[in-house]
Amino acid sequence: GVTLLALLDLGSTHNFIFKEAVWGTSLQLECRGTMKVIVADGEHITCLGVFCRTPFSITSEAFKVDLLALPLASYNVVLDTH
Repeated sequence: GVTLLALLDLGSTHNFIFKEAVWGTSLQLECRGTMKVIVADGEHITCLGVFCRTPFSITSEAFKVDLLALPLASYNVVLDTH
C-alpha cells in the first residue's frame, strides 16, 4: 500500500527502485555481488541488490518485476517498457 513516483523509461534495460522507498514494507533486498549500472549521464552507480518479483500496480493492472536498488534522485521507481 505504498504510493511511489515512477518514470517509464523507453531506453532503460532494467527496472530500478530507490532503496529507501520500500521502508515499512515486507520486501527483502537480495545481494547479488557487485554490479554497476550506467545511468543516463554516463555515471557508473553501484547496485545495492535486487527486490525479486516485487508486486505493484498501475491503475488496476497488477505486475511483478525484479527491481534493482539504486540511489535514485528524482523518482522512486524507473520502469523499462519492454
